[in-house]
Formats: sequence, C-alpha cells, structure tokens
Amino acid sequence: MMIVALFPTVAVAAESSSNVYTYSDYAVEYNVINEWDGYQNIEIKLTNTGKEPIYNWALGYNAGSEIISIWNSAVYSNSGTDYIIKKILCL
Repeated sequence: MMIVALFPTVAVAAESSSNVYTYSDYAVEYNVINEWDGYQNIEIKLTNTGKEPIYNWALGYNAGSEIISIWNSAVYSNSGTDYIIKKILCL
C-alpha cells in the first residue's frame, strides 16, 4: 500500500490551455475548459504512473482566486487562493 500526499503548485492560466506536469510516480494534467467574465472552468486529472496504488491523495493548488464549486473531490483547506484539494472518500 502506498499513501501519497501531492503538493505541486499549478498556476492558473490566463487563456484556454492544457499542461501536463510529470513527477516520479504520478502526472497532473491541467486543462482550462472555458473562460468567461473572469471565471474559469478547469479540469485537473491525476494519473498514477507508478506501480503502487495511490490512496487518499491530496493536491496543493494555487487557484489564483476563490474556488466557487468543485466536483469529484473536496477542498480540504485553503489560505487565500492556496488550496489543498483532497479525494472524496467513498464508503
């Protein structure tokens, strides 16, 4: 079993874009889906590229502004625009 806390900082892009950040056992894909009047709809994909499962992950993220809503994860904590996003545990 492998428990990993992931805390890379991914900056918010000003335009629609896609970036992949690769680390030793995982990759983070950051996609700006659309933008309107100072808001963005983004998608962040976490991919396990290692041999061990990743349980109970968390991702440090500087959103550049307030996160208004989030799907398939939860805001664990935040300080200003710095957020820790965490996996939703299913029972």
